[in-house]
Amino acid sequence: MRPLHVSPHSTMPPKTVLLTLDSRGYGGIETHISHLAPGLQAHGVNVILALLADYGAHPLEKQLSASGVPTVKLKRGLRELIDLLKSTSADVLHTHGYKAGVMGRLAGAATGAPCVSTFHNGDRGAGKLRLYTLIDKLSAGLSTNICVSRDIQQRLRPWASELVNNFIDAPELDLPWENEQKRVLFVGRLEKEKGPSLFLDIAARLPETEFHMYGSGSLESTLRTHAPDNLTLHGSEPDQQKIWRNADALLITSNTEGLPYAALEAMSRGVAVFSTAVGDLPQLIDHGENGFICAGAADAFVNAIERWRTQTPYERRCLRIAAANRVARQYSATACIPKLLSIYEKACAV
Repeated sequence: MRPLHVSPHSTMPPKTVLLTLDSRGYGGIETHISHLAPGLQAHGVNVILALLADYGAHPLEKQLSASGVPTVKLKRGLRELIDLLKSTSADVLHTHGYKAGVMGRLAGAATGAPCVSTFHNGDRGAGKLRLYTLIDKLSAGLSTNICVSRDIQQRLRPWASELVNNFIDAPELDLPWENEQKRVLFVGRLEKEKGPSLFLDIAARLPETEFHMYGSGSLESTLRTHAPDNLTLHGSEPDQQKIWRNADALLITSNTEGLPYAALEAMSRGVAVFSTAVGDLPQLIDHGENGFICAGAADAFVNAIERWRTQTPYERRCLRIAAANRVARQYSATACIPKLLSIYEKACAV
């Protein structure tokens, strides 16, 4: 069996990467993996997905198996991850999320395999989650670190890190000349930090518009009880085509974010995004040019939507094309994977 990582003097790109996360469902990190794995494959890298626990069937398994990415589900935690590193030819262990980060660094230290950790979460959390994210940060000196937003990068200090944008495999853009501007979406976890109650308030103020909410979380039952008649709650939906079909606008009502995939998915399809000024969204969205940045109040969103509606069909089309172009140029796999491969090479050379 060849060594687990390349020699300290080599700058060769990795041949095999082990992507590791702890996951029960489908959210931002899982979406990231769904784009990362095929993006690496397109650059000639073999990819293996390791789920740190077996919670039953997982949407990523089906998605990635179609691309030829095998999935391994661990049952013995750290010990089995160490054994997996010893039994595979992985050059890099790339972790996602706090649990995978902590465990992956320990496994890397035990085997000599270079560990790269991506920090995704813009929310510090509370209770046990806050403790876990603190441990994740304190142990980050044992890994080469990547952050998906500037806010997250600031929080990770004093540890060094690289900023790599969240990215997607942008679809071909085929815009009709005009749309009806009547279908507005919320896509994300139904938790306080995502601001779903603000979305309900906005929907109530625009009764002639269809509002659709995709996602699940602890607030779901409360939101269903108080939803206005023009709002439909769909629950979790991993199929992106179902979410974005016939969508006209996406509202991001969060009070904390990194760089949400929902914004990238929407803009890549020419869907207008209206967002609070959180995380790296002000870097993604040029107000009035490719989307809208709104203060965190219902009136600000309603006013921006009304402004958008009064634009000419040509102006709206220009905004939608500008949104898709921004993603293609700065937030696509083509733009971001080469930087990630360079980070892998540096980690292997340490």
